[in-house]
Amino acid sequence: MSTPIRRSDTEHIGFTEFQLDPLDANHTSPLDKVESCRTFTLCLEPVSGTSLEHSLKRFQDVSYVNCGPNRAHDASLHISILGKIQITRGQQSHWRTADRLRQVIHQQVQLFNMTAPLFVGYQTVSKPTRALAMQVHVDAEYAKLARSIHRLMTPEQGVKFQNIPPMNRIYLAYDILKSIPSTTLSQLLGLAKETIDVNDWVLLGQGWQLSFYEVILESRVKGVKQQTVLLDSWQLNKPEMNTPSPWLPKSLRVKLAVFSTRCFGPPQSSISSSTQNSSLVNNNKDKNEQDVSIHS
Repeated sequence: MSTPIRRSDTEHIGFTEFQLDPLDANHTSPLDKVESCRTFTLCLEPVSGTSLEHSLKRFQDVSYVNCGPNRAHDASLHISILGKIQITRGQQSHWRTADRLRQVIHQQVQLFNMTAPLFVGYQTVSKPTRALAMQVHVDAEYAKLARSIHRLMTPEQGVKFQNIPPMNRIYLAYDILKSIPSTTLSQLLGLAKETIDVNDWVLLGQGWQLSFYEVILESRVKGVKQQTVLLDSWQLNKPEMNTPSPWLPKSLRVKLAVFSTRCFGPPQSSISSSTQNSSLVNNNKDKNEQDVSIHS
């Protein structure tokens, strides 16, 4: 038992001398404690290496330098399908529920014929907080996929879902505790139009993928990206495009294609043909065959 604390004989007011208990050799070190909660996300994002993916990264870099950090800098720009999925281990000796989630997502993805999103335009939002968003048209199959995964995993022990988020926009800039000033939003809107390359996306249907991540370290500092590990990804089918005459200037073709998508949605042939497409290709097929478990 440690000796009582006693006041120092020195003249330094407020200081005390004390002795610590001897180190308990049987005490469990925090380093030996196994994590009790894991977080996963399912999202749509451009295929790595495309001009769209490069330009979105450039927009984030330039907007950070010119306008300061905001919460959109905490992760790569994407369309969230399920929000964050938290799994608490509880009394499980292994992460069976996490493995079950990966299995369910893989199975359900094969049941829905989903196509890449279409660009619609930019929008400044005032509620619940001022924000800059990229509007997109997303196949209704994604909402069905989200509801199906939610229904199958909700009975599992220790699973917590966020509300299924709206899938019609990508937030390019937003804050939570304090709204971004209107003047800064106008500056960011101009920067987005200047920096983000949507031309190939609009005219050619540039590649998108459905990605399943584990969040290793969540960002608690505004502007610092969260750390993630990609577990699975699926290449998406390209939708039929609203492509104007190739004889028109490229800038005018992009404007007409975006206007057509905004007013009329994707071509009807895209909707009818989606049911004839084969299952989505898993980009990590070889990896999955070798390691289908995500135990820690």
